[in-house]
Amino acid sequence: LEAKQFAGTLTNTGGDKLAHVHTLGGAKPLYYMVFFTGDPAKLDALLPEIAASLASFEVLPPIDLDKREVQLFMDSYAHGMEMVNDEKNLEAVTDFEKCAELLPKHAETHQNLAILFTKLKNTKRAIEEYTTLANLLPDDPQPQFDLGTVLFQINRFPDALARFEKCLEIAPDFVDAWINIGAVRAQLGEHEKSIAAYKTAI
Repeated sequence: LEAKQFAGTLTNTGGDKLAHVHTLGGAKPLYYMVFFTGDPAKLDALLPEIAASLASFEVLPPIDLDKREVQLFMDSYAHGMEMVNDEKNLEAVTDFEKCAELLPKHAETHQNLAILFTKLKNTKRAIEEYTTLANLLPDDPQPQFDLGTVLFQINRFPDALARFEKCLEIAPDFVDAWINIGAVRAQLGEHEKSIAAYKTAI
């Protein structure tokens, strides 16, 4: 198969979650990183189904990694997820920073780093990672919202407002963005605009 654009969850016809899948690019040989969450005894039988599912997605651009580097990325990402599950956030950061060095445009890596730095109260790095994520996913409102929320928490109200407004440009019905705009406007003393934003959210 050519590598396809996919990051998400595969389910069976009954709706049971079987695996989380990430693709790493269109290089040959091709690499898929699969976190299988179903019954291990059923994995071999499901491989053709997984391959067929991946075949339906868009072709990715090639990645500039050799086989050793791809394996290092996979190992680091998987270990990072284990550290997150064990709430060992500093260790997880080390793993995901290694991933970011190998694949700087891998959005899920930057998302994980942004969340971790937020938990660790490293606001500067959280802002950097959310900014990178927003640039990598210009059509996704969530990174704009998350970045705006971090900026709001450190009283950077004009910057936060700009991000929430960008979020609404992408998704006009993003209710939480309207609520946060109301909160930002209130902090800026723009009470009529604040009320209007809250009414829009309702």
